[in-house]
Amino acid sequence: MTDQINQDVPPVTEAEPTTAGAVQPEEGAGSDIAADIPAQAEGQPSSDENAAQAENAGTAEPGTEENGASEKSAGPAEALSDADKIAALFTREDGFLFAKWTRPMVLRVLGTDATGEKQIRSAFASTASAADLGIADEDPELGANMLVAFCDDWRELVGLHGLDALLPEGDRLIARLIAADVNEYTLFNFDADGGIRCAVILLRYQSEWRRMAPETLALTLAARALLLWSEEAFAQSSPVIRRRNGPKIENWFANLLSAAYDASVPTRSTDPALAQVLADLTVKARETALAEKAARAAEREEARKAKAAQKEQDAAELQAQEETATADTAAAAGAQDKREPVAAASDEPVAQIASQTETEAQEAPAPDAPASQDPQDTRSE
Repeated sequence: MTDQINQDVPPVTEAEPTTAGAVQPEEGAGSDIAADIPAQAEGQPSSDENAAQAENAGTAEPGTEENGASEKSAGPAEALSDADKIAALFTREDGFLFAKWTRPMVLRVLGTDATGEKQIRSAFASTASAADLGIADEDPELGANMLVAFCDDWRELVGLHGLDALLPEGDRLIARLIAADVNEYTLFNFDADGGIRCAVILLRYQSEWRRMAPETLALTLAARALLLWSEEAFAQSSPVIRRRNGPKIENWFANLLSAAYDASVPTRSTDPALAQVLADLTVKARETALAEKAARAAEREEARKAKAAQKEQDAAELQAQEETATADTAAAAGAQDKREPVAAASDEPVAQIASQTETEAQEAPAPDAPASQDPQDTRSE
């Protein structure tokens, strides 16, 4: 196992905390994070690395990026292919040591509300996805293999539900943390092949932490948990940068994470030559990322052009419909104009016929009436 007691908090948004001296943890301190994993007995050999080290370096403030500017941070990010810079990220007091996860990460978050847990889970999921590392609901062996626990005071962890099962020597550890007056504790445990089996991050949520945006804090923890970094890996540069739309993993570190989880990279290595391999793969990952970015930009441009063309086509069709409707209206009006004079001309003959009929009716003789006998004619008879 490898554990670290960190005096200083990770990069903060507004100010960088002061350094207050390192603390050397006890040999073999810490434990596994699942109840069914027994704590390692002192002096018992195993595949775990029993190295206790203190972190005595401050951490840098996150870089910034405004208006889509170049995403650069100080330190290693300026030498993307520099193997020496990469080697420094994995070199400890006893030499070079690289290790990565070999199983999907199963996260458990303690000591925060539902909103905080959601932010932590989202950050771990996005970071793991960038490294092509899976996130699962349950580890078949451990249940949970990545624990993040928050507290305002280390003593709060004593009664935190479920922590005893995850840290069998929790009481002893908490006593050490209280005595050291530190803000963070990190533990890694390894499989037989040297890959990361599980990890624990304990955080005392002091003022330095509170000055950090929750999203930035969550992303920083995720980046730091994905690989076994050296104690001073983030002393000069942060893996997280701030953007207008929120924090993100700085491009160089994102490319390094992608390179580290390339299938050609061993699960664990103490060979410093691996730094050059990672440097080459980091360049390749950068080129791939740029190509994918260009492809996405081309797709957006094509979509924009298609949308503009469709808009023009819709406008042309609408204009044609309007012109057709106008022409139809004009034709109907013209036909109406032609029909009106004919109707007026036919009115006069109709009137004449009606008048003539009326005159003929007046001149016509009355119907024959029975002839009356003339009295004179009667007498002559």
